[in-house]
Amino acid sequence: MKIGIIGSTGVQIGLLTTEYEIQTKKMNGKIFNYYKGIRSGHEIYFVTRNNFDGPVPPHLVDYPGIMRLFKELEADFVLASAIVGSLSYDYHIGDYVVLDQFIDMTKNNCHTVYDNKAFAFVDFTDPYCPKVREALINSCRNINVSFHASGCYVGVDGPRYETAAEVKMYGMLGGHVVGMTNVTEAIMARELGICYGAVALISNYGAGMDTDEILRQDCYSKTMECKDSTIAIICNLIDTIQEYETCSCRTKNSDMLFTNL
Repeated sequence: MKIGIIGSTGVQIGLLTTEYEIQTKKMNGKIFNYYKGIRSGHEIYFVTRNNFDGPVPPHLVDYPGIMRLFKELEADFVLASAIVGSLSYDYHIGDYVVLDQFIDMTKNNCHTVYDNKAFAFVDFTDPYCPKVREALINSCRNINVSFHASGCYVGVDGPRYETAAEVKMYGMLGGHVVGMTNVTEAIMARELGICYGAVALISNYGAGMDTDEILRQDCYSKTMECKDSTIAIICNLIDTIQEYETCSCRTKNSDMLFTNL
């Protein structure tokens, strides 16, 4: 199989496979860098949201470019790692969440992979691929981490953290965690007919839920503390995933006007 990986903080290609090489692809006048490696007989395509080029705020990530790259590479599915804040005391710092729903609260992000020459009416009842979710749940169980088999992700623009009032509101709306990257990726993957799943690590409680301020360094420290577990989840999925021929994610984009990408 061809497996796309979007790495968040601490997730490196060298921890997924020891044999890999840098690749480049030019699309729409832009150069995209990615790593290609082999693990358990699968081709691994690894990208970062900053295109391996220093810090990029979440609202400036080239999401269309990343997802089009995976489409060009004919990835069978894409797995994303994410770092999130908790909106519920039942979702603890250090827990993992296999996302199954989201609430889109973004205002500035691009919300479609298409330009004004095409558009998509895409079913989003279940925004994350059930096949990839099942594999992630099995992997979390296999390596015995504390995790939640479902969770609603509230997507925000960032890069600022949320106010205490926003955190309270998001929780009342049914959100379990909050983050800045995942919603846009999921939307564009579905538009392109790509199976997409995400596992999120909770690095902090939301504003107002704890007495401490939310500091980037604290979130980073928790992320690095759990780095080995995050890598283990991804590696176990790659090592144990069963091939599947069809998935509804690949057909849900049928009701749209196509154009050349």
